[in-house]
Amino acid sequence: MIFVAQEGEEVIGTAAMIRITDDRYELAKMAVAATHQRRGVGEQLGRECIAWAAERGARTLFLETNSALGDAIRLYERLGFRRAPRRRMSDYARSDVYMEMTIEPDRS
Repeated sequence: MIFVAQEGEEVIGTAAMIRITDDRYELAKMAVAATHQRRGVGEQLGRECIAWAAERGARTLFLETNSALGDAIRLYERLGFRRAPRRRMSDYARSDVYMEMTIEPDRS
């Protein structure tokens, strides 16, 4: 699933959720235009992605990033992701940070 943030007709951010298994999804390709960073766009995109995956039964979300992207890592931490050991080799050449989050089932 591809998520797009827009301001009027202008695309200002994107993110993708990739289904790995029925209960495991990857948050991938998250980006916000430099002109719109530090305005909450990335956080809103991330929350929408997490909610979408949770509605589909996701219990674990993960992402891969680079340690040079400090602002992005802090955003992912605010969203609930935590650094974790890798489960396998990365498909991304520049990835040196692996993060996961667990989504608790809705008990209501």
